[in-house]
Amino acid sequence: MVLPEDVEFYKADLGKEKHQEPEMRGMSLAGYDIVTPGNHEFDMGTEVYRNALNFASFEVVSANLIIDNHELRDRISPYVVRNIAGIKVDVFGMMRL
Repeated sequence: MVLPEDVEFYKADLGKEKHQEPEMRGMSLAGYDIVTPGNHEFDMGTEVYRNALNFASFEVVSANLIIDNHELRDRISPYVVRNIAGIKVDVFGMMRL
């Protein structure tokens, strides 16, 4: 299971120009399973991040993020449960400020 922590390449000019689409596609191709958003994912606003998630094949978790946008709230869960080799594993994320 690939679980990155605080991915920082949203600062790249390409990500700003393309509204984070290349990063989401790249993370999906790299096999990311679950990510937790950091503060830089929202530098361009919640709508940009919500739209960028359309290009993501992974799950997004954050247990301490207050989300007013209902479409974004539907995409970010406080936790997910995975079954790995017959063992239930709970994965949760917390946004670092």
